[in-house]
Amino acid sequence: MIWIIDNFVYCKYTALILARGGSKQIPKKNLAVVEKKTLLKRTIDVAKAAGIFEDVWVSTDNLDIYREAEFAGAKVFGRSEKSSSDIATSLEAVQEFSDFFSNLTAIALLQCTSIFQSTFYLRKAHYMMENLKYDSVFSAVRNFKLLWRRHLDKTYTPLNFNIKLRPRRQNISNEFAENGMFYWFRTKLLSSGILQGGKIGLVEIPLERSLEIDSYDNLKYAEFIAPKIIPFIEWENSVCLPEEEQWHNS
Repeated sequence: MIWIIDNFVYCKYTALILARGGSKQIPKKNLAVVEKKTLLKRTIDVAKAAGIFEDVWVSTDNLDIYREAEFAGAKVFGRSEKSSSDIATSLEAVQEFSDFFSNLTAIALLQCTSIFQSTFYLRKAHYMMENLKYDSVFSAVRNFKLLWRRHLDKTYTPLNFNIKLRPRRQNISNEFAENGMFYWFRTKLLSSGILQGGKIGLVEIPLERSLEIDSYDNLKYAEFIAPKIIPFIEWENSVCLPEEEQWHNS
């Protein structure tokens, strides 16, 4: 939805969380509990606390997830069997949601298995979309690693460096890897079958905040480090500096 007030155009943003019930490694992983909250509720709480979304939606095919989403104060969209299958992509689920709500102009896709989601980073992405006029913004972590590609014959070649001129760590600091925490985009991109396009920006997330819970080992590690990180995030979420003061020089 777009609002026009005093000749200025304001774009309203919708938060969308995809949370199907058929995850394989951790069944219903979105309902896993860390620090007395499910991953789903924690993400909904952060989205609502950010104060930048017109609505927070959860797209799911599972009754337990539906109930948890409603309990946390989100709206729930019934995800189809097709978009909930093991071979369905996130793009298909987003397109299904956007097709149903055809008046949406911008969506922030939030991943609740990224446990260290923060209003701090969400508000930066919002500022980039709203004030700096990016068409899509995603979260990423800086990559300092030397990457290699494995071939079918089990040989390897370097991807991001010359073996004769091995770079120092600081010389590869301009490379980033997506961490999946969030993807903001204008819905016009969906007609091209993409979530990232136009003027693309990213929000850098520190490595220690980039954990994704996709396995029991990830979950155990999250349980171990969360007591050290989450209190700081909760404090961070309560700090509401003017956006211009936070991001003008970012």
